[in-house]
Amino acid sequence: MNDHGWTIERLQEQERRMKNANMAKRIAAIRLMMQGYLGIQAAELLNLHRETVSIYVQKFNQGGMDALFKRHYAPGRKPYLSPDEERE
Repeated sequence: MNDHGWTIERLQEQERRMKNANMAKRIAAIRLMMQGYLGIQAAELLNLHRETVSIYVQKFNQGGMDALFKRHYAPGRKPYLSPDEERE
């Protein structure tokens, strides 16, 4: 696992400071893996699916914290009303 210069202690501190609970869970998953837990164990402790933990680790390994926090949202459906109609 690539630690990108992060220590377990720094991850714990970042986890405590994180206001967004979902992002704190992502950090916790990385921390647990760095502490030697198996993916399935980390998933059980954090109440996540094991594949989710695997995805978090993969993102972290590829691009560090920036990649871990990056989220892609589907663009969604095209609005039925035009912007002018919405203003009305």
